Amino acid sequence: HNKLLQDIAHIPSQIIAQIPADMKVAALVVLIIAVTGLEAGVVKREVPNIEQITQYFQSLADTFKTQTQEIFEKIKSGEVQTQAGQYLEQAKSQAEPLADRKS
Repeated sequence: HNKLLQDIAHIPSQIIAQIPADMKVAALVVLIIAVTGLEAGVVKREVPNIEQITQYFQSLADTFKTQTQEIFEKIKSGEVQTQAGQYLEQAKSQAEPLADRKS
């Protein structure tokens, strides 16, 4: 069991040993460029301050409150029931020709 683990542990080093030196250098250069690009992207980002975050959440809360109030008003006024009835009538009128075809 231990012999198998030791053999497996040596596989990456054996594979790396078979790669030509110029390919290793090229891979290292690509890796460095990738890491540098990632660092540059992280450094350039602007961190929002607490006021911006507070404004965002306040705006989100206001929008949610407004939409909730509008939904309750529609429910109170019966608009939702009227729309539901219209949708059911429309679905019924579209389904009747299909039922007539089968009979």
